[in-house]
Amino acid sequence: MLTAPPPALPASPLWLPFAPGPYRPAMGLIARPPAELTAFGADYPAQMAERRALLGLRRAEVFAALPGSEAARRETLLLVAGHLLADRAPWFALAGAMLENR
Repeated sequence: MLTAPPPALPASPLWLPFAPGPYRPAMGLIARPPAELTAFGADYPAQMAERRALLGLRRAEVFAALPGSEAARRETLLLVAGHLLADRAPWFALAGAMLENR
């Protein structure tokens, strides 16, 4: 079955998730809604190509996971995948048990 191509991407967003006001020696991060955490723009295809290349060529240098973190990683994956399928449906789909990045 053929699927329609994903829509054109907007300009890449600039994220500055810091609390407003004067500088203070603290992180000062603020919460963002899930839709903003998974937003991507015109540079997304190039970023994904770079990630795939790095994982293919230098996986041990760019990916690490501690033993015992499997449950937390799975929980995070399910939350993010659910959001991407609901909010970014033109770009993501389920292919069996795999999340397909179109």
